[in-house]
Amino acid sequence: MTQLDTIDTPHPDRADDRGEVRDIVRGIVIIGVLAFGIWLSLAGVAYAFAQVVLAVTD
Repeated sequence: MTQLDTIDTPHPDRADDRGEVRDIVRGIVIIGVLAFGIWLSLAGVAYAFAQVVLAVTD
C-alpha cells in the first residue's frame, strides 16, 4: 500500500512548476489587459483630437 500512496502524491518540483506556469499566465493576462486599456486611451485621445480638428476647420 505504501507504493500506491507514493504514486498519488505529486512530485514537489511538478507542484512548483504548476504554480510558476499559473503565475506566468496571470502575468500575461495582466499585461494584455493593461495594453488594451492603453490602446483604448490612445484611441480616445485620437478621437477627441479629430473632433477638435473637425470643429476648428468647419
